Amino acid sequence: FERIYPKTLAESWDKVGLIICPDWHVKIHKILIANDLTMSVVQLAKSKNIDLIICYHPLIFSSLSTISVHGTWQEKVAIECVKSNISVYSFHTIVDNMMHGLNDFVANKFSHCSIKPIQKMECEKFSRCFEVGKKELLKGIVDVLEKSNVFLSYDYAHSLEHIFFRSNPPDNFLSFFPLKEVDPLQFYAPVGSGRRIKLSTFTSLQDVVDTVKKLCSINTVSIATNSDLSIKVTMFC
Repeated sequence: FERIYPKTLAESWDKVGLIICPDWHVKIHKILIANDLTMSVVQLAKSKNIDLIICYHPLIFSSLSTISVHGTWQEKVAIECVKSNISVYSFHTIVDNMMHGLNDFVANKFSHCSIKPIQKMECEKFSRCFEVGKKELLKGIVDVLEKSNVFLSYDYAHSLEHIFFRSNPPDNFLSFFPLKEVDPLQFYAPVGSGRRIKLSTFTSLQDVVDTVKKLCSINTVSIATNSDLSIKVTMFC
């Protein structure tokens, strides 16, 4: 996960990553994805023999001094996961802040606009980048690199996959895979907290509200301003 969703993109206060791990050596066969990790989600996972739950919100934000079946609901959920040998991983602000993540997904619903983070973050820099022209070639390349214990990252945000290296690739790599090398700098799109959206023209507040309602599949929103307001720049996080 962390090759595609690096934890460095999370907010400093956030609790992301592998939150519960009953067995480090367990083989993952089934994954359940949830927004919040509740007891009902755990029961569903147990009924379907799930090995890993990927949840958006972390189960535990503050430190726990005790873990007891008589404690908070978070403690009870954590105990049930451990007893059932279910691991838990949370992405939260990683997928908010990353390129083509949740913030960009929402921002791109506004047509004809420029988008940038409200607060930029430093993304990891890679020294070499190679373009994979055929998707079926990617698995063979990955198998070779993982056996060589070389760090790599996959980029699925473009029409062709790309493989990035922190340093030079292994010896004879290019002999086996004659790939086209490209400049990695072209992929360093801004990442960070929230998004600032600048529209190409002034837009009525009603149009902005309608966009949000359609995106969220809701019928009403609360507004604390003049409904006749014209919008040129908006921000969200």
